[in-house]
Amino acid sequence: MSTTAKRYAGPRTLAATKILLTLTAVAALIAGPSYWINGLTQVGFTVQVPVRYASVDDTGTLPGPDGAPATINLPLPLSIAAPAEGDPSAPDVMLTVANDDLALAATGGTAAEYMLVRGDDLLEGLTVGLGAILLWQVLNNVGRGQPFARGNAARIAGVAGAVAVASFVAPFLPPVATGLVLARLGADDGSLQATSDLDFAPLLLIGLLLVLAEAVRHGERLARDSDGLV
Repeated sequence: MSTTAKRYAGPRTLAATKILLTLTAVAALIAGPSYWINGLTQVGFTVQVPVRYASVDDTGTLPGPDGAPATINLPLPLSIAAPAEGDPSAPDVMLTVANDDLALAATGGTAAEYMLVRGDDLLEGLTVGLGAILLWQVLNNVGRGQPFARGNAARIAGVAGAVAVASFVAPFLPPVATGLVLARLGADDGSLQATSDLDFAPLLLIGLLLVLAEAVRHGERLARDSDGLV
């Protein structure tokens, strides 16, 4: 009977994974910042922010004529619609719902509004890129037979930090942009509110990565101790 432990990631698997991580890092580090920078070129045009309409608790899926979800316009709160009547300098505003998502679109978007409403894409691009780079370095050490190489524990903890930022910091940036747009429009009656969606499932991944980082840290210490005995 063979006593050799089964390998979960052979050389080919590690090599393929490293290629995928490289492509992921490049794509994320280009796409996220590029989309954010593109937003700055839209200053003065229409900015769209997520909102929660107090009188619409559950929009449901609104089917169009062909059965596909349709985008419809909803009545604007008086705090926005009334001041705009007869004022040619007032921004054009539209409240729409599509695929259960409620959005407020208003012309005259500012740089701060665009920076924040697309800030989640920027952070997600940077964190995914950084996480992929750190994981690539860990896999490279594992492929060289050095899973407890110096720095691997910190790299795994860094991946956990990247997941935390992407999951629990980035989602709060668009709601801040919503607050700025509502303040600019004078929507102070509470009819429209900022909204964000948080998913707590990544906490499981973060916890697992931190436990793994601590285990690797102990392995690093044991590896250094054993090297000192040689």
